[in-house]
Amino acid sequence: MMNDAIDFIKKNDNFLITTHISADGDAYASGLALVWLLEKLKKKCKFILADQKLNQRYSFLNGFEKIQTYGNFCGYFQNVIILDTPTLERCGQVASLFDLGAKTLVIDHHETFEKFGFNNFITTKTSSTAELVSDLIEKLGLDFTEIAETIYTGIVFDTGNFRFSNTFPSTLLRASQMLELGVNPEKIATLLFYTCSEAGIKSMGKILASLQTALDGKIIYSVIDNETYRFLPEDFVCGSLDYLNSIQNAKASMLIAEILPENFRISLRTNTKIDLNKIANIFGGGGHKKASCCTLKGDFNSVLEKITRQIQIELGKNIS
Repeated sequence: MMNDAIDFIKKNDNFLITTHISADGDAYASGLALVWLLEKLKKKCKFILADQKLNQRYSFLNGFEKIQTYGNFCGYFQNVIILDTPTLERCGQVASLFDLGAKTLVIDHHETFEKFGFNNFITTKTSSTAELVSDLIEKLGLDFTEIAETIYTGIVFDTGNFRFSNTFPSTLLRASQMLELGVNPEKIATLLFYTCSEAGIKSMGKILASLQTALDGKIIYSVIDNETYRFLPEDFVCGSLDYLNSIQNAKASMLIAEILPENFRISLRTNTKIDLNKIANIFGGGGHKKASCCTLKGDFNSVLEKITRQIQIELGKNIS
């Protein structure tokens, strides 16, 4: 799969690079690392996100100023590289910039059910899509020095600072390699996990103070309205879920965020053997077995009932 990905890159030019909606640290890092790789090969590319605004938390990354948003771009592409995205639907409106006849390469580490790419470089035995891009960089014999901080950022974000089960021996070896090139781990951890506005901290307080339970305490969840959601960085959504997920006897936790009227983003976490990726996939979302997300439309009660029912079904299969 890696050789096919390299052949695709070498034989084509004028690439569209994109990733999933609500782009996170791995999405930004892998995209910018790929932009860097392509430019080293004298290839042209555009890195375009479906999100309306860029997350300035990642503005320290090499090449951040090159990222464009869908609303600021008009054009059409025949060569497309899709990163960190398990389904085409998760590309959002950027998918309208290419059609089914376009040549596509998907680079991803999620448990992908919809293999929609012309070529696929996909493995679940790696920490992040940034690590997969680093494998391409190494295979091509390029020097990591300029892009080491970006690679490290993607790895650290998706492993939760090396806490999650997607931290493999190869992950630590790659991270160590980036540190040897001068990456400052304290700086990256602080920027990703320990930096927030006053409004963001207050929003986290609201989340923790409003937790509720379902299925006799097996599910712990909190609900945040749109105003609160707007002030809460993605990284603090993850942090809030870590707290909810730490409650004794909980089998799963979720954060239900109103991103638009009657439009809710559901972030899911578990420490058990249930498969949250399978649940999120039912609703057009995805992720990992222990951490996934999806978006549901409808009134709050119906959304809660739908997601709770699916968790209950999964719990019945494998309570741990």
